[in-house]
Amino acid sequence: MKPSPLFWKFFIAFWLAITLSFFVGAALFRFTDHNRPDPKTAERMMSIDHSRRVIERDGIEVARPLLDWVTRPGGGSLALLDSNDKVIAGQRPDQFATVIPVTGPEGQRFRFVSADRLQHLGPPRPNDLVPVAIGAVVSVLFSLFLAWYLARPLILIRDGLRSIGGGQLSTRVRHLLGRRKDEIGELGDDFDRMASHLQKLIEEKRRLLHDISHELRSPLARLRVATGLLTQSRDPQPGMLERIEREAERLEGLIEEILTLSYLESGSDKPLTERVDVIELLNVIADDADFEASSKRCAVTLEAPGQFVTRVSGELLYRAFENVIRNAVKYTTEGTTVRISVAVDTGSEQLAVDIIDQGPGVPESMLDDIFLPFKRLDSQQTTEGVGLGLAIAQRAIAVHNGHISASQATGGGLHVTIRLPRWEDSGD
Repeated sequence: MKPSPLFWKFFIAFWLAITLSFFVGAALFRFTDHNRPDPKTAERMMSIDHSRRVIERDGIEVARPLLDWVTRPGGGSLALLDSNDKVIAGQRPDQFATVIPVTGPEGQRFRFVSADRLQHLGPPRPNDLVPVAIGAVVSVLFSLFLAWYLARPLILIRDGLRSIGGGQLSTRVRHLLGRRKDEIGELGDDFDRMASHLQKLIEEKRRLLHDISHELRSPLARLRVATGLLTQSRDPQPGMLERIEREAERLEGLIEEILTLSYLESGSDKPLTERVDVIELLNVIADDADFEASSKRCAVTLEAPGQFVTRVSGELLYRAFENVIRNAVKYTTEGTTVRISVAVDTGSEQLAVDIIDQGPGVPESMLDDIFLPFKRLDSQQTTEGVGLGLAIAQRAIAVHNGHISASQATGGGLHVTIRLPRWEDSGD
């Protein structure tokens, strides 16, 4: 399994924390031990420092016994000289490797000179527990950072989920997580996608309920008026009865389409068990549509060579093609032709169906919206239909793993393209 970005972040963070602890401890020891003199030299330096302080405070005579001891023979090359290089104590070395100036209480100038390189004492060597303390401090800082780094985004996502659960569907968290590109960042992306999808579904459901209520109210109102007039009339009124029957049929068709759309949107997988030649199916639908189109002096032509046999749900696929073709016949201009062309892509094993009418077309900004339930253009409000045909077609094609799209036809009108993959027999 390939290591993820979060894995590398943890790995580098732990490695840096441990390595930093070692480096800080080692640097502390190295700094305190650097140029640290050996014990004998350290003792001489302490004696010289002590002598220097006595001279500066009390003068040469008071410091004499101490100077005699410090500059004693066998104690190393060391002498105290005055400003005229006269030897005050000890023996003058041939070369000066170390010169330590001293100022007497009355401003006299002296200097310790030595042929040896004498160094001042460095800071004391730290206690052995210091590295442990450094490691503990680094670990605490690292743990605080890691806890904050992990807990903060999880708290933000938890709060986001609570907000979504409370009905605040506009809640998004990705922008709160910064520019993270690890699994937590991907979790934020997934959260936002889920929230957007939920918000879209809820809004569509609300709109759907509103549109269904509106569509049912109109024929019911007409039925109520018709039955009222029929009740008040003493004479038989065949026209009124036909109106009632027509409205009842409209209600029945509307409810059937709503149930079909609800079934398709529920995500239930209808088994694709029927082997159907889709091109033959299109021929049947095109013949029926051509007959209906003749009533408005229109025609429907089909160019579909060959066969395309695949496993489908025959009823759903029939309704999908029928809805699109009848929609084209409905909106094509009187006296024009609806053209249906079919092509089989042998490489991708896909069927491409293009349905082009010569009607007013659809504005570019609404090409995707025409597949929404009850979505109708303002100019179509007087046209028969409730706006469920293309919505049912889109979902029926999706059940077959196909795709449907709309575009503006060249020269005007609507161009609907349906792509349908071939499903081979599973062998059962």
